[in-house]
Amino acid sequence: MEFSVLYFGDIVGEPGRSVVAEVLPDLIKEFEPDLVLANIENATHGKGVLPKHYAELRKIGIDGFSSGDHIFRFDELYPEMNKPDFMLARPANYPDKAPGKGYLDFVVKGKRVRLINLMGRVFMHNNVSSPFEMFDRIAEIGPKPDAIIVDMHAEATSEKRALAEYVGGRAQLIVGTHTHVPTADAQILANGAAFISDLGMCGPQDSSLGADKNEALKGFLTGLPWRYSVASGQCELGAAFATIDFDSQTAHHIEHIRRFGYINS
Repeated sequence: MEFSVLYFGDIVGEPGRSVVAEVLPDLIKEFEPDLVLANIENATHGKGVLPKHYAELRKIGIDGFSSGDHIFRFDELYPEMNKPDFMLARPANYPDKAPGKGYLDFVVKGKRVRLINLMGRVFMHNNVSSPFEMFDRIAEIGPKPDAIIVDMHAEATSEKRALAEYVGGRAQLIVGTHTHVPTADAQILANGAAFISDLGMCGPQDSSLGADKNEALKGFLTGLPWRYSVASGQCELGAAFATIDFDSQTAHHIEHIRRFGYINS
């Protein structure tokens, strides 16, 4: 028995939220996914997420969210993150005292599907433990899942690919997030897992990774601090669609999705 997943890359600010809301109904008609997931760590002003924007994205039909190094930006989110029915995972390899949980369990076609959020350590400069060892720990937490999906939020493609090779045979879908640039390597690995190094972002196309390009240029040209503000105009949407077989514990298909929509702001 198969199930399917539609996974959106980092949603950046109001433009990203808007383009996902605009395009999602058509994608649901086209792909008929059983589970819709997204990375939400940039959904409020490009860094972090407020509870109201989490609720906005849940309302349009996203079942659950992963995140990354910006998820703790707004402390209004902290009490919500500890609620059992709050469908947002923070990177599991943060220290245990951090608010929130590092994985989510969903029931899909009567089976348990686990989403594990991990963060890389190469070039990331965060106080996190080994994502490899954390996967080992969470994959065994009972009741054991029938399928596992991983969001590896990391800078280095080598670290993302290494993680995919390590968890293959236990995880069936590994998506990379964080760089906001889609990669052309969507594939089924030899271990049977579907993998893509980075989904890309859902946010303004004429930008520097979603940020106002002029502000980013000022930082590079002067070396001075620059103000992060989300750009405007035409948006791109990066996502992946995958099908996974519960019986063989392997993925059967993965494809990258890239769409465009115009957002007035």
